[in-house]
Amino acid sequence: MTIFRKIILILSLFIAGQIFSQEKNIGLTLQLSNPINDVQAGWFNIDGESFDGYNVKDKSFSTGLTLQYYLSDQTQLRLRTGVTKINITEYGSYSGVTGFFDTISVNGKQTKIHLAPGLIWNTTKEKFTFSGGFEILYNLQQKYVLTAWSKTVDLTTGTVTEFSGTATVPKGFSIGLGAIMGFNYSFSNWFSLGAEFSPSIFYYSLGGEIVYITSSDPTYYGQDKNEGLTGFENRFSINLTFNIWKKNKTLQLIK
Repeated sequence: MTIFRKIILILSLFIAGQIFSQEKNIGLTLQLSNPINDVQAGWFNIDGESFDGYNVKDKSFSTGLTLQYYLSDQTQLRLRTGVTKINITEYGSYSGVTGFFDTISVNGKQTKIHLAPGLIWNTTKEKFTFSGGFEILYNLQQKYVLTAWSKTVDLTTGTVTEFSGTATVPKGFSIGLGAIMGFNYSFSNWFSLGAEFSPSIFYYSLGGEIVYITSSDPTYYGQDKNEGLTGFENRFSINLTFNIWKKNKTLQLIK
């Protein structure tokens, strides 16, 4: 068992023990975050844009659940979990070569699982709570599948040529450290709404060889394993927090 997994296990057992203890003081936060596409594959090697100016339909989303244990009114121990679904499609038609008309559609999909224990400090002013802290991040990245389809029409002869293929980037993982800055506005003693910004730095280990399968060629393989890479990501989340148990009347809701 790695050191990181031991830390996760210890924190999970600690929070679970507090839930069933006599002094219960637990919060639960629902999060909606910006989905981060960190796989640079095929057409999608510019974040949020098409490489060659085609139309892009992005159905990606990221959501999560954070469990907090309030050590005090100012200090919070938490465990954040989440899932990101990457689903980006590029499509369009154009006359690339005189006498030919091309239609193309390329789709990239991936699922990522997130796990992050963290420590937060808070300052409360009236109904606003401002927070800062850090979290240790672990992302399990499932395989990234890029599916391409194209059709070329010879406008002179009417001949239609179709092509299809997939490129699969094997699964991998990333670990990192992120800073946390955020705020909450308390509507009542039981729930609050807020936002959170987290810049993070990562170490990546992404799968092995990329596997290509096309309708015109046999299966072949691409680059080797990407290991030892470092990267930087910015996560932004909208948070809805529920205070499940309260230890004292003076406790303020925090994210």
